[in-house]
Amino acid sequence: MSYDNEKLEFGKEHINIVEIDLEYCENDYGIAPCTATGAAGTECFNTFSNCQDLPNFVPEIKTYRFCEGRSPHPIGLQAIPSLTGINISPAKIALSGGLGTRASVSLSFNDHPFSDIGVDKYVSGRSYIASERGSFWTKLRARNPNYQNGAVRVLSGYLINGKYDPANFITRNYVLNSMDVSGGRARIVAKDPLKLASSNKALAPKANTGVIETSLSVGAGHLILLPAGIGAAEYATAGFISLRNEVLAFTRNGTNPDRLDLTRAQKNTVATTHEAGETVQQCLDYSGQTRGKLDFIINDLLTNFAFVDPAFINTNEWAAEIGEFLSGLADGIVTKPFDVFKLLQELSESFPHYLWWNEKTQKIELTALKPPPPLNAPLDMDKNIVAGSFTTKDRPDMRTSTIFVNFGMFDQTKKLNDIHNYRQSYTRVDAHSIATYGSSEVRVVNSRWINDNNKAQAVVLATLYGRRFSDIPREISFDLEAKDSNVWIGQTKAINHFDIADETGSPKDTNFQIMTAKESDNYKYTALEYTYGPLQAGDFAGGNLIYIPNGNNQNMRDIFNGLFPAPDATTEVLFVIDNGVVVGGTTPAGISLDTGSWPAGAVVKLAIEPDGYLLGSGGDEGSDGGLALLLSYDLVLNNSGVIGGGGGGGGFASTSTGRAGGGGGAGFDYGVAGPTVFPPGGFGDVAQNGTLELGGRQGAVFEGGLEPDFYEGGFGGNLAQDGTVGAGQATSFGPRGLAGPAISKAGFTLDDSAIPNSDIRGVIIP
Repeated sequence: MSYDNEKLEFGKEHINIVEIDLEYCENDYGIAPCTATGAAGTECFNTFSNCQDLPNFVPEIKTYRFCEGRSPHPIGLQAIPSLTGINISPAKIALSGGLGTRASVSLSFNDHPFSDIGVDKYVSGRSYIASERGSFWTKLRARNPNYQNGAVRVLSGYLINGKYDPANFITRNYVLNSMDVSGGRARIVAKDPLKLASSNKALAPKANTGVIETSLSVGAGHLILLPAGIGAAEYATAGFISLRNEVLAFTRNGTNPDRLDLTRAQKNTVATTHEAGETVQQCLDYSGQTRGKLDFIINDLLTNFAFVDPAFINTNEWAAEIGEFLSGLADGIVTKPFDVFKLLQELSESFPHYLWWNEKTQKIELTALKPPPPLNAPLDMDKNIVAGSFTTKDRPDMRTSTIFVNFGMFDQTKKLNDIHNYRQSYTRVDAHSIATYGSSEVRVVNSRWINDNNKAQAVVLATLYGRRFSDIPREISFDLEAKDSNVWIGQTKAINHFDIADETGSPKDTNFQIMTAKESDNYKYTALEYTYGPLQAGDFAGGNLIYIPNGNNQNMRDIFNGLFPAPDATTEVLFVIDNGVVVGGTTPAGISLDTGSWPAGAVVKLAIEPDGYLLGSGGDEGSDGGLALLLSYDLVLNNSGVIGGGGGGGGFASTSTGRAGGGGGAGFDYGVAGPTVFPPGGFGDVAQNGTLELGGRQGAVFEGGLEPDFYEGGFGGNLAQDGTVGAGQATSFGPRGLAGPAISKAGFTLDDSAIPNSDIRGVIIP
């Protein structure tokens, strides 16, 4: 038999069992390694608070088991029958992000005399009779004042013919929070394991105690830590440290572990002077292909800083969920000890997801905010939902029409709410939602986790939040009988009930996300309507999305590696050059954008928006223009902007006394014009630099005299055009620069069929 079978049986005999784990020393008093020497009857109670040899305290776990009182006592169950009450408050998912509400349990017990047999190893040698002194719970509390965070298990199940069989029980795990003993009763409150990460319970990174030995000048390249030996004890071999508002990279010296060799002014901070005695705090850096993965960060914060048991983490399922819906890499640094709860909250906002404790699986679950699944077979008001249990209410507080995402922090030592500390901001405005409801409801996300190269993640989170909460959702509560109790928190279920109707009044199958689930006589649930608005212009439509920033000489694969885990044959990625963005190269003749190499099977796409530019560098005076796009892998191109090879620079013209400079070629960076030198008594025009699309004007010189000589340099070429040579009465003429190609396929395939006659200026090399 099993719990799932027994719960459906008529006349089933239910019972609750509680187990509490507390720390207990495995040593025997006065026997090595224990060095305590007290007289007989004065021995410790093998707990930390009364240990007489703390350096040799060796903790193990002692389990105290209790059950409900009944006669006869369950066969095969060794438990104290003092449990009088149990009240479970289920976990509640926070669908708007974060850790939600912790599951908790309140347990009540009768107190009673206790012989101490099985608890006090030395009870036979005491000078008193244990059962006549104090009570079970008063003694347990006195001997274990450090009870917090001990494991509590609530076993719920059924006896078969009065016998206890663990197979017929389910186990719920909690963490002990409080113990109150008075008036012959005891009350324990315990919470789910995520309690360890609750606000003000855990900090990351761990606080360091090392300080600077001597003052540190702006140009100093190392520091010495005090006290001696602290370097090896508290600091990694390499990483980042913070000194007030400066972040410094360090490597711990191999010869002197208290010496940190430094690279100053990291993470956009400024090198400053530091005084002797300043605390040297090691930072917590989450970036790169491993440490930037969302599941790595959450796992690290929970297990290494909140000390959650790794057995409670669904590692494989987390990785699968994140890989499908939240694959982008985070990039953040925590410079001072900070509340783990708040860090997890920040992450859930920047990479939309929610964490929750699943009482059935006894795991911490991670679910991405994502589009709703198709409607499944509904829970029906006649067949499934217990009559009279259904209620509904609107949740206008959850509607969001306007989202501001601030990202790309200038200085990560400053507070998150300083809006002037962000390079970029992305705004999504749902005009339909505003028009429908007659008001704008605003949500602001300030992110330390999204760098300024990752606009795509700002778009993703704004899209997901905006679509999920564009309408006012309804919250419902209802009961199900045991036969339907496989419905559980985190699932999405269709509901059919006459209170959820269409415009005609007919019941309408509607998706709801289960937010809470509680086992009782019936199973009790709350759920939130799965509203999801339509896509808007500029919204994230799925897949891997990357916005290429303004800049020169960029490699698409390198950009991808900074934002996502390593690609494979199934990877599909869309790169976007947005409106107003200019991607270019540097002279001489640098490549503006290279696709980079990709695994076979990967699909790489590039979209250029109408006011976006991908330009080769403009040639300086007499120099060639640069290449705009190089294929190192097959590419699908959707070009609504401009792709252009850099214009060649114009040639100069000169005499022994004067010089007319050649104009700079068009492109980005633009071509720089050559100098124009006027001889004594001469005049004219200086040569001009190129612009994005037009070459610069040539220099022109008139040499003085009754019949002045005239000469001029060459024009800088427009996009994809050669520069020209100089002309006139000069004695020397410099060479002109040639236009750069627009695209070099380099033997790879270019699919530009989406816009076959797009604005591509310049040669396409096969």
